Formats: sequence, structure tokens, C-alpha cells
Amino acid sequence: MSVTDNRPIGIMVAATGIPKEVYNRFEKTLNITTPENFVLNIVTKTEDFTRSKCRNQGILAMLDKCEVIVCVDVDMLVPPGLVKHTIENVKDGTAVWAKCRNLNLVQQDDFHWKEWMKLPVRHGAGSWVAMTVADWLRTGGWDERITSWGGEDDVLRARRKDKGIETKVTDDFPLMHVNHSVRGSRSLTVGMANLNLGRTRPPKNFLTARLPILSPANNHFNIFVTAACTRHCPNCSQRGFTNQNSGYNLSLADLGAWIACTKASGYPPYHSVILTGGEPLLWDNLEEGTRLLCQAKVGRQLNLFSNGDKLEHVTDKLMESLTMLRLSHYGNNDKSIKSLKKRYGNKVVIVDRQRHFPIPTKLAGNEILPAKCSCGGPALLGQQVYGCAMLVTVANELGIDLSKYPESQCKLQVGYLELLAGFPRLNHDCCRGCIGNLLLRKGSVCST
Repeated sequence: MSVTDNRPIGIMVAATGIPKEVYNRFEKTLNITTPENFVLNIVTKTEDFTRSKCRNQGILAMLDKCEVIVCVDVDMLVPPGLVKHTIENVKDGTAVWAKCRNLNLVQQDDFHWKEWMKLPVRHGAGSWVAMTVADWLRTGGWDERITSWGGEDDVLRARRKDKGIETKVTDDFPLMHVNHSVRGSRSLTVGMANLNLGRTRPPKNFLTARLPILSPANNHFNIFVTAACTRHCPNCSQRGFTNQNSGYNLSLADLGAWIACTKASGYPPYHSVILTGGEPLLWDNLEEGTRLLCQAKVGRQLNLFSNGDKLEHVTDKLMESLTMLRLSHYGNNDKSIKSLKKRYGNKVVIVDRQRHFPIPTKLAGNEILPAKCSCGGPALLGQQVYGCAMLVTVANELGIDLSKYPESQCKLQVGYLELLAGFPRLNHDCCRGCIGNLLLRKGSVCST
């Protein structure tokens, strides 16, 4: 960890199914003994729980906050000096593993660190394992094929060695394991089977596989904020969406859930987050929603696509949050466009929309697949995430039942991009009816 890096160290604890008093004891001890700057992530809920999955989920949630991340068992007492030692010794290519000692009985506020140093060191390869973010990604995290007790710490140690990562081992600190009754079933036979499984090549990198699956050209995220619009253009690309979703307005709760899921998934910022509709300037939560998105930093840009009719809704407060306000020029909104351009300069971008590509009335043949796509990235509609923004409006326009295409959508949740990994981008049936497919709209254009 660079001495110029002032990010906090991340401390990750898997605690699904663990009594609250146990992880509260861990946190209390850590706060007492550790003056260094740290971020604590205690994961108490996860779907389809295994300890490895829980740990990986916790690591991913801290990727953008920390340079060094520690995985520590929940039933530990963290002594003075251990966090500082870890910060000073972990760097790319070097991990820290702190051994622990067994403690049969502990009183909440009665710590005897010097006395406890005399206790024998416990065998094992886990308890306190720290690496840089880069090295966690290199190793692939915890092997999620191991779903029962035993062997995951040893597998990770072997994986570090295989990747050329040195492990600095220390027992100079009284990291204490508080003994407890056995949780779950334990078997030496199962543990050995897990070790043998871990020696085989994993099917994927369990961390990087969860990072965005999008290519740079499609690393955008679209958010449908409202279906309301000020116009009824006969060839509008969003006509299907606006007609079939009357009354839709994205709530701040759903927006907040998307922000939280995006961060918890460990996704780096999208190239841009795009607010679309309908007419986004009619969104009930316009100023507050854009402020939340700007502060969340889930996209390097925050862009809003508008027809510019609702000039009175474009405020200084709104424009402080936006990177770009893209206005469609229809020939009869010159006055509002010129006024906004004068007020906000390069933040306002004008796109000529006096000519349109007509919405098809039926799907074309497979000869236009794979699509030559001019769209970018998945989309949020309420509590559902779709593999492509135009997917929704094409399906709505042509009466396609997207429930028959389960790989094309998923419920908003942590890891939503991974759940869309099977989306057949460029080869979906809807690509045969999408004007974003340049092969479909080639030579087809009409006037307003």
C-alpha cells in the first residue's frame, strides 16, 4: 500500500447466519484497538449463501473504496497493532496472513493481550488474510466451488503462491479466536475433497467475472425515468415504451436500489448514465434524482436526453448535476434551444431530429443479424434490468413477449450484469425490429 494512498483499509467479515452478538463483539473490539482509518463491511445477508460467495461479495463492495482488503473470521478479537502492521506490509505481490490463538472464554471489556500472547498458535491458513485489490482480482477471490466447511483458506494460499504473490506470515500479534460450538457439519473427508477440488483449475475468476460484461462501446447504462412526453411524434423510437407504460414514473426508492446494487456489485463507474423516457424533464423526481446520481458517482458522465420543450424545468440546480443535456432539434423549438445554449454553453448538445427512421411494423429476417448496433448498454425500468434500452420499446411496439426471453432481463439485485451475461447482444429477435440496428434502417428515412 503506497504511503501516498490515503484510502482506508477495508476489513471484510462474512457473518451470514452468525448471532448478532458475535459480530457486534468483533466490531466493538476493532473500534477499541484500531486508531487507523478503516472501512468495515460485515456481510449478514446474501443469496444462495456459502462462505466463499459471501466473502467475495464483501470484497467486491469495497473495490472502489480501498486499496487493501482484509478478510477476517467473525469470531476473532483484533489486537492493537495488527491493522497498522497490515497496512505497512501489504503491497502488490505481497500478502499478509496473521495467525491466531484459541481463547476458551472472554469477557466483553476485559482484554489481556500480553497474557494471551503466551497461548499456543492455532493451525490453519485463514483467520486474517490481507491483499491489495489488484491481488484479490489476480487470485480470483475465494473458490466458490467449495460450498461446505474446510479447505478454502488453504486453496487461497495455494492460489497466491501460484500467482507469485508472497505471503508474509506473522504470529506477533494476539489475534484471538473465541472458541464456540461447531456451526454446521464438519468432516475431514469433506475438507480433503475440497482441497483436491481447489487444486484443479477454477472455471472462472470469481471476482472479475462479476465486473461489467459490457464492451467499451456499450459501457453505458440507460434509466427510463418517465413514460410521459410533450409530443406524439409518429416515428418516435420510444413510441412503444411511452404507449405501453402510461403513468410510469421512476421512484426515488427504485433509483436508490439501483445505485446500491451497482455499488454492492463492485462495478466501476459506467462511461455514462443516460436518463431517457418519454421526456425526462417531466420526471417527478428530476432535481433530486439527478442529484443522487451525481453524488453516487456510478457513471463518469450523467446525461439527459430531451426534446427541450419544458424549458422551465431546466434549472441551474439540475444542470449542476448533469454532464450533458442533449436536445433534439425539431425545427419548431429553436427559441428554447438557443436560450439553453446561451445559458449553459457546451453542456447543451443539439441533435437534428427533423428526419426520422420509421418504426418497423414487423420483424425483418435473420439476414440483418448480427446487428450493427448504434445503441449502448442495458437499461433500468422500475425494478427490472434489461440487456438493452431499445429492447423494451421494440418489444412494446411489436407485441413481443419478453417473458419468453428470460436471458434478456432480470430483477434488480446485486450482480445484475452477471445475470445478463447470457443476453444475446446483436443476435436478439428484437434486433430485427430495432432502428438502432444500422443494417435495418439503412436507406429508410422520412421527414417529420
